Amino acid sequence: MQTEEQICRQINKTYEDLLAHNIITENDLFINHVANEGSGSSNPHINRVMAFRGKRCREMGTKRGFPDYIISWMDKGMGYQEVKNSTGRLTKYQKIILSILDSQGFPTAVPRSCNEFFDNIKTWSGLNI
Repeated sequence: MQTEEQICRQINKTYEDLLAHNIITENDLFINHVANEGSGSSNPHINRVMAFRGKRCREMGTKRGFPDYIISWMDKGMGYQEVKNSTGRLTKYQKIILSILDSQGFPTAVPRSCNEFFDNIKTWSGLNI
């Protein structure tokens, strides 16, 4: 089973490959990962650092539960995806934020693989990637 980090790394590699092989440009499709990881490490020091970082980010306006990815494409399209592995579950904050974004008319999804992530983008944008 892939971890969420492994899925995100695969998403980034796939995106970079699409750009490198001129299949798309950043004007066609722009994908940004939001650095908003929480704690959850078995290392207490890492958890303290992440908690401190999370507090600082929230003081600057980062919202708990904001999706992992902001995706934009031609014709002013924009969507959001929160990556989970095959057993991952949304937190209450993630459910709230995704619901807000959905109610504002933005497409949202919770992909559990790199393929599912890009399938969502194809559906939303009509891009042939």
